[in-house]
Amino acid sequence: MEGIMFCGISQPRSDATPICASGTGQSSSNCPDRVQVENLHNFGVKSCHIMGYIAFQKGGYRHAGFTRKDLYNHIDRYRRAKVKNGDANAAINYLIGKSNNDPLFFGKYTFTSDERLEHIFLADGQSIIDYHCFGDIVAFDSTYKKNKYNKPLVIYSGCNNHGQTVIFGSGLLSDETTETYKWLWKPLLKRWVEKVQKQ
Repeated sequence: MEGIMFCGISQPRSDATPICASGTGQSSSNCPDRVQVENLHNFGVKSCHIMGYIAFQKGGYRHAGFTRKDLYNHIDRYRRAKVKNGDANAAINYLIGKSNNDPLFFGKYTFTSDERLEHIFLADGQSIIDYHCFGDIVAFDSTYKKNKYNKPLVIYSGCNNHGQTVIFGSGLLSDETTETYKWLWKPLLKRWVEKVQKQ
């Protein structure tokens, strides 16, 4: 199964001590610290600043009732709980959101037979504009495997007229087979042919 989005059209640690642990005398579901931490996080306050704020309210870090590591673990669990149906669904929702807000955005993805995200490619509007302006020479790098899935992250890049690196697109692949690379190169080659025909 494959999905394509273009111009807004889409087709189809458990050992941590939780904040408000049982020793605090508060039920974990209506703990004011937990609610406050989550609200501050939702408003974009950095975790280190949240810890400082809670410590200030309580009269010091040792009176906060939890450690900095507990806070980071809680925020990590909170973020993960907000992502429904896992990372793949979040990635697809991100692509849909970007395609609705960026008329030049291009993204495509494929699923395996058991409906798991297999490959994903995206290029935002600025990347596409950069490609049309500076895409005479394209560097292709798939050496990055430092993501949590240990999968190849492929980056198409080039150089603008100021000698700065510009990104033309990127993809996260499930493997490095010839068929996968053909799938990944198709959108860029199509744009390259369009660019040559316009000249």
